[in-house]
Amino acid sequence: LEESSKMGAIGLFEDKYKDVVRVVSFGGWSIELCGGTHVKNVSEIQMFKITSESSVAAGVRRIEAITGRSVYEYLKKTENQIDEVSNILKCKKPELVSKVESVNEEIKSLEKELKELKSQIALNSLDSFIAEKKDIDGISFIAKKVEFENQNDLRDLIDKLRDKLGTSVIVFANVYQGKLTFTVGVSKDLNARKINAGNIVKEVAKLVGGNGGGRPDIASAGGKDLSKVDFALENAEEILKAQF
Repeated sequence: LEESSKMGAIGLFEDKYKDVVRVVSFGGWSIELCGGTHVKNVSEIQMFKITSESSVAAGVRRIEAITGRSVYEYLKKTENQIDEVSNILKCKKPELVSKVESVNEEIKSLEKELKELKSQIALNSLDSFIAEKKDIDGISFIAKKVEFENQNDLRDLIDKLRDKLGTSVIVFANVYQGKLTFTVGVSKDLNARKINAGNIVKEVAKLVGGNGGGRPDIASAGGKDLSKVDFALENAEEILKAQF
Protein backbone atom coordinates (compact mmCIF):
# COMPACT_ATOMS: atom_id res chain seq x y z
CA LEU A 1 0.00 0.00 0.00
CA GLU A 2 2.83 2.35 0.90
CA GLU A 3 4.63 1.63 -2.37
CA SER A 4 1.46 2.23 -4.40
CA SER A 5 1.08 5.61 -2.73
CA LYS A 6 4.58 6.54 -3.87
CA MET A 7 3.54 5.60 -7.42
CA GLY A 8 0.70 8.14 -7.17
CA ALA A 9 -2.04 5.52 -7.24
CA ILE A 10 -5.48 6.87 -6.34
CA GLY A 11 -7.88 5.03 -4.03
CA LEU A 12 -11.45 5.76 -5.09
CA PHE A 13 -13.25 3.55 -2.58
CA GLU A 14 -14.19 4.09 1.05
CA ASP A 15 -13.09 0.60 2.14
CA LYS A 16 -9.82 0.33 4.02
CA TYR A 17 -7.04 -1.28 2.00
CA LYS A 18 -4.79 -4.01 3.36
CA ASP A 19 -1.03 -3.90 3.14
CA VAL A 20 -1.00 -5.82 -0.15
CA VAL A 21 -3.00 -4.14 -2.91
CA ARG A 22 -3.43 -4.50 -6.67
CA VAL A 23 -2.60 -1.45 -8.77
CA VAL A 24 -4.33 -0.99 -12.12
CA SER A 25 -2.44 1.18 -14.58
CA PHE A 26 -3.54 2.39 -18.02
CA GLY A 27 -0.38 3.80 -19.55
CA GLY A 28 0.42 7.14 -17.99
CA TRP A 29 -3.19 8.23 -17.90
CA SER A 30 -4.53 6.48 -14.84
CA ILE A 31 -3.02 4.68 -11.85
CA GLU A 32 -5.57 3.47 -9.31
CA LEU A 33 -5.98 0.94 -6.57
CA CYS A 34 -8.24 -1.89 -7.72
CA GLY A 35 -11.59 -1.78 -5.96
CA GLY A 36 -13.39 -4.69 -7.57
CA THR A 37 -13.16 -7.86 -9.63
CA HIS A 38 -10.00 -8.04 -11.68
CA VAL A 39 -8.58 -10.21 -14.43
CA LYS A 40 -5.05 -11.29 -15.15
CA ASN A 41 -5.21 -9.90 -18.67
CA VAL A 42 -7.70 -7.57 -20.35
CA SER A 43 -8.09 -10.10 -23.16
CA GLU A 44 -10.15 -12.21 -20.74
CA ILE A 45 -13.04 -9.76 -20.90
CA GLN A 46 -13.12 -9.98 -24.72
CA MET A 47 -15.31 -7.14 -26.01
CA PHE A 48 -15.79 -3.93 -24.01
CA LYS A 49 -18.63 -1.46 -24.60
CA ILE A 50 -19.30 1.79 -22.73
CA THR A 51 -23.09 2.08 -22.36
CA SER A 52 -23.34 5.35 -20.43
CA GLU A 53 -21.46 8.05 -18.60
CA SER A 54 -22.71 10.54 -16.06
CA SER A 55 -21.64 13.07 -13.45
CA VAL A 56 -21.49 11.86 -9.85
CA ALA A 57 -19.78 14.93 -8.35
CA ALA A 58 -17.92 18.05 -9.39
CA GLY A 59 -15.10 16.94 -11.66
CA VAL A 60 -16.00 13.24 -11.31
CA ARG A 61 -17.61 11.18 -14.09
CA ARG A 62 -18.97 7.65 -13.83
CA ILE A 63 -18.59 5.33 -16.81
CA GLU A 64 -20.77 2.23 -17.06
CA ALA A 65 -19.73 -0.56 -19.40
CA ILE A 66 -20.42 -4.17 -20.31
CA THR A 67 -18.05 -6.92 -21.41
CA GLY A 68 -17.92 -10.34 -23.01
CA ARG A 69 -21.19 -11.91 -24.17
CA SER A 70 -23.17 -9.02 -22.72
CA VAL A 71 -21.72 -6.84 -25.48
CA TYR A 72 -22.92 -9.29 -28.13
CA GLU A 73 -26.44 -9.28 -26.62
CA TYR A 74 -26.40 -5.47 -26.40
CA LEU A 75 -25.37 -5.14 -30.06
CA LYS A 76 -28.00 -7.67 -31.10
CA LYS A 77 -30.70 -5.73 -29.27
CA THR A 78 -29.50 -2.49 -30.87
CA GLU A 79 -29.56 -4.14 -34.29
CA ASN A 80 -33.15 -5.27 -33.71
CA GLN A 81 -34.14 -1.73 -32.72
CA ILE A 82 -32.54 -0.34 -35.88
CA ASP A 83 -34.46 -2.91 -37.94
CA GLU A 84 -37.69 -1.88 -36.24
CA VAL A 85 -37.08 1.83 -36.88
CA SER A 86 -36.20 1.06 -40.51
CA ASN A 87 -39.50 -0.78 -40.92
CA ILE A 88 -41.45 2.08 -39.33
CA LEU A 89 -39.79 4.68 -41.56
CA LYS A 90 -39.93 2.34 -44.58
CA CYS A 91 -36.30 2.74 -45.54
CA LYS A 92 -33.08 0.74 -45.67
CA LYS A 93 -30.71 0.89 -42.70
CA PRO A 94 -27.99 2.90 -44.52
CA GLU A 95 -30.66 5.51 -45.30
CA LEU A 96 -31.85 5.91 -41.69
CA VAL A 97 -29.98 9.12 -40.83
CA SER A 98 -31.07 10.96 -43.97
CA LYS A 99 -34.63 9.66 -43.51
CA VAL A 100 -34.81 10.92 -39.91
CA GLU A 101 -33.45 14.31 -40.99
CA SER A 102 -36.09 14.44 -43.73
CA VAL A 103 -38.87 13.56 -41.26
CA ASN A 104 -37.66 16.26 -38.84
CA GLU A 105 -37.76 18.86 -41.61
CA GLU A 106 -41.26 17.76 -42.55
CA ILE A 107 -42.39 18.05 -38.91
CA LYS A 108 -40.97 21.59 -38.68
CA SER A 109 -42.76 22.54 -41.89
CA LEU A 110 -46.06 21.11 -40.64
CA GLU A 111 -45.69 22.86 -37.27
CA LYS A 112 -45.17 26.17 -39.08
CA GLU A 113 -48.21 25.51 -41.27
CA LEU A 114 -50.30 24.61 -38.22
CA LYS A 115 -49.28 27.82 -36.47
CA GLU A 116 -50.28 29.85 -39.52
CA LEU A 117 -53.64 28.05 -39.71
CA LYS A 118 -54.31 28.71 -36.03
CA SER A 119 -53.60 32.40 -36.55
CA GLN A 120 -55.94 32.46 -39.53
CA ILE A 121 -58.70 30.72 -37.55
CA ALA A 122 -58.25 33.25 -34.75
CA LEU A 123 -58.55 36.10 -37.23
CA ASN A 124 -61.68 34.57 -38.74
CA SER A 125 -63.20 34.26 -35.27
CA LEU A 126 -62.80 37.98 -34.50
CA ASP A 127 -66.22 38.83 -35.90
CA SER A 128 -67.95 36.23 -33.72
CA PHE A 129 -66.30 37.66 -30.58
CA ILE A 130 -67.07 41.24 -31.59
CA ALA A 131 -70.73 40.29 -32.15
CA GLU A 132 -70.98 39.35 -28.45
CA LYS A 133 -69.48 42.56 -27.04
CA LYS A 134 -71.35 44.81 -24.63
CA ASP A 135 -71.12 48.58 -24.40
CA ILE A 136 -70.36 49.78 -20.88
CA ASP A 137 -70.05 53.58 -20.68
CA GLY A 138 -68.35 53.72 -24.07
CA ILE A 139 -66.16 50.68 -23.39
CA SER A 140 -66.45 47.60 -25.60
CA PHE A 141 -66.56 44.71 -23.14
CA ILE A 142 -66.17 40.99 -23.85
CA ALA A 143 -66.18 38.21 -21.22
CA LYS A 144 -66.04 34.70 -22.62
CA LYS A 145 -64.85 31.14 -21.96
CA VAL A 146 -62.40 29.83 -24.58
CA GLU A 147 -60.17 26.82 -25.19
CA PHE A 148 -56.62 27.59 -26.32
CA GLU A 149 -53.67 25.21 -26.10
CA ASN A 150 -51.17 28.08 -26.27
CA GLN A 151 -51.53 31.17 -24.08
CA ASN A 152 -49.50 33.21 -26.58
CA ASP A 153 -52.16 32.55 -29.23
CA LEU A 154 -54.79 33.81 -26.81
CA ARG A 155 -52.82 36.99 -26.15
CA ASP A 156 -52.46 37.52 -29.90
CA LEU A 157 -56.24 37.28 -30.21
CA ILE A 158 -56.69 39.87 -27.46
CA ASP A 159 -54.28 42.23 -29.26
CA LYS A 160 -56.24 41.85 -32.51
CA LEU A 161 -59.56 42.44 -30.74
CA ARG A 162 -58.25 45.59 -29.06
CA ASP A 163 -57.00 46.86 -32.42
CA LYS A 164 -60.46 46.30 -33.90
CA LEU A 165 -62.51 47.56 -30.96
CA GLY A 166 -60.43 50.50 -29.77
CA THR A 167 -61.50 51.41 -26.23
CA SER A 168 -62.07 47.97 -24.76
CA VAL A 169 -61.75 45.46 -21.94
CA ILE A 170 -61.54 41.76 -22.78
CA VAL A 171 -61.80 38.97 -20.21
CA PHE A 172 -61.09 35.41 -21.33
CA ALA A 173 -61.35 32.28 -19.18
CA ASN A 174 -59.15 29.74 -20.93
CA VAL A 175 -60.00 26.16 -19.92
CA TYR A 176 -57.65 23.61 -21.48
CA GLN A 177 -57.05 20.04 -20.30
CA GLY A 178 -58.49 20.78 -16.87
CA LYS A 179 -56.37 23.89 -16.32
CA LEU A 180 -57.94 27.33 -15.92
CA THR A 181 -56.25 30.62 -16.77
CA PHE A 182 -57.89 34.06 -16.89
CA THR A 183 -56.38 36.63 -19.24
CA VAL A 184 -57.54 40.24 -19.27
CA GLY A 185 -56.69 42.82 -21.91
CA VAL A 186 -57.31 46.56 -21.42
CA SER A 187 -56.78 49.15 -24.17
CA LYS A 188 -54.05 51.61 -23.23
CA ASP A 189 -56.32 54.65 -23.36
CA LEU A 190 -58.20 53.13 -20.41
CA ASN A 191 -54.96 52.76 -18.45
CA ALA A 192 -54.89 56.56 -18.32
CA ARG A 193 -58.30 56.32 -16.59
CA LYS A 194 -56.74 53.98 -13.99
CA ILE A 195 -58.49 50.90 -15.38
CA ASN A 196 -55.90 48.19 -14.83
CA ALA A 197 -55.87 44.66 -16.28
CA GLY A 198 -53.88 43.38 -13.30
CA ASN A 199 -56.49 44.59 -10.82
CA ILE A 200 -59.37 43.15 -12.84
CA VAL A 201 -57.82 39.71 -13.35
CA LYS A 202 -56.90 39.52 -9.67
CA GLU A 203 -60.51 40.11 -8.57
CA VAL A 204 -61.96 37.75 -11.20
CA ALA A 205 -59.53 34.97 -10.22
CA LYS A 206 -60.44 35.35 -6.54
CA LEU A 207 -63.93 34.08 -7.40
CA VAL A 208 -62.47 30.71 -8.41
CA GLY A 209 -59.84 30.48 -5.67
CA GLY A 210 -57.02 31.80 -7.83
CA ASN A 211 -54.61 34.71 -7.98
CA GLY A 212 -52.34 36.50 -10.40
CA GLY A 213 -51.52 39.81 -12.05
CA GLY A 214 -49.46 41.48 -14.74
CA ARG A 215 -49.15 44.69 -16.72
CA PRO A 216 -51.86 47.40 -16.75
CA ASP A 217 -52.73 46.52 -20.37
CA ILE A 218 -52.62 42.70 -20.12
CA ALA A 219 -52.54 40.29 -17.19
CA SER A 220 -53.13 36.63 -16.37
CA ALA A 221 -54.17 34.61 -13.33
CA GLY A 222 -54.71 30.97 -12.54
CA GLY A 223 -57.89 29.52 -11.12
CA LYS A 224 -58.73 26.40 -9.11
CA ASP A 225 -62.50 25.91 -9.06
CA LEU A 226 -63.62 25.14 -12.62
CA SER A 227 -67.25 24.88 -11.51
CA LYS A 228 -67.30 28.66 -10.89
CA VAL A 229 -65.90 29.82 -14.25
CA ASP A 230 -69.28 31.03 -15.55
CA PHE A 231 -69.96 32.76 -12.22
CA ALA A 232 -66.63 34.60 -12.45
CA LEU A 233 -67.30 35.74 -16.02
CA GLU A 234 -70.78 36.95 -15.07
CA ASN A 235 -69.25 39.10 -12.32
CA ALA A 236 -66.43 40.46 -14.50
CA GLU A 237 -68.66 43.33 -15.66
CA GLU A 238 -69.27 44.52 -12.08
CA ILE A 239 -65.56 44.19 -11.32
CA LEU A 240 -64.84 46.44 -14.32
CA LYS A 241 -67.41 49.03 -13.20
CA ALA A 242 -65.77 49.12 -9.77
CA GLN A 243 -62.63 50.41 -11.52
CA PHE A 244 -64.40 53.61 -12.69
